[in-house]
Amino acid sequence: MKIVVIGGNAAGMSVALKAKRECKTAEVIVITKENQISFAPGALSFYLKGAIEDEALYARTPDSVRAAGIELYLQSPVIEVDTVLKSVTFLPHNQAQKGEKKTLTYDRLMIATGARPQDHPLKLKHYHNVYTFKSFFEVDRLKKARAEYKTMAVIGGSIVAVEVAQTLSSMGIKTYLIHRGAYPLDRYFGASEKERILESLDAQGIECIMGATIEAIKAGQLNPSTLTSLLIHQEQDTRWIDIDGAVLALGVAPNSELFGSLDGDGLETTANGAIEIDLYGEPSLQDHYA
Repeated sequence: MKIVVIGGNAAGMSVALKAKRECKTAEVIVITKENQISFAPGALSFYLKGAIEDEALYARTPDSVRAAGIELYLQSPVIEVDTVLKSVTFLPHNQAQKGEKKTLTYDRLMIATGARPQDHPLKLKHYHNVYTFKSFFEVDRLKKARAEYKTMAVIGGSIVAVEVAQTLSSMGIKTYLIHRGAYPLDRYFGASEKERILESLDAQGIECIMGATIEAIKAGQLNPSTLTSLLIHQEQDTRWIDIDGAVLALGVAPNSELFGSLDGDGLETTANGAIEIDLYGEPSLQDHYA
C-alpha cells in the first residue's frame, strides 16, 4: 500500500502518522510546499505577545516524522495530480528553480492542502503593513514590526478577528474592530450574549465599529505601499480613520485550485471550491480523501 498525503498541516500529518501506525508495511509519503509541518495556528496570538517561542507552534518536527518511517518532502509544491493514473507530480526542494519535476504514483491519496486567508474587495493584502493571521510568516512579520504601530484596525467579525483585536489591545495598541455585521461572532451567540461580548471588548479598550463597510482607502504619499487611512461607512455616518497597520480576518478560501480541473473525473466541489466529501472523508472519487 502506497499512501501519498498532499499537505503537511495538522490534518495531513495526523493522517500520515495514523496510516503508518495502522499499517506498518505501508509506504507513506507527505509532500508539502511549506518548510515546516504540524503547524498550530491557534497559538499564534501567544507567539505575537511573546508568551511562547516559535518552536511551540509546531506539534512535530520533520526529523521526528522521518524517524516514524514517513518519507517527507518539504518546500516541494505539487503541480499536477492525475487521478486516472494515480500519480502526483511536484517540484522537489532545491530543484524547483531548475524546473526539475518528480512524479510519484499512489494507491490512496489524502488531500490536506488547507485554506488561505480571504482578501478585502479593495485588495488590501498587497500593502506591506496589512497582515493576515494564519501563517507563521505573516504573524512573525507583524511581531517584528509591532513597535512601529500605535493604531491598528482588525477587519472582520470572526473568532480570529476578536482574538487578534484582544491581543493587539493588550499590547498597548489602539485597536479598531471593523465588521459589516451588527455584532462580532454574530453567527454563534444569541442577542444577550452578543451584547455582553461588545461590552467586554469595549472594556478592553477596543473600539468596535459594527455594521460598517470600508468604502475607500488612502496610502502613504512617500510610501505608496503603506496603508494609512480607511473610509468607514456606518449607517448615516462616513468618516476616515487613520491607522498604522491592519489585520485581515475575513475568513478563508480552500486551496483546491489544483483539483478544480478534476471535477469532470468525479471530484465534486462546492461553489467556493471546497471538495465535497462523505462521512468518511472520501470525495466522489474512490481512493481519494480530503
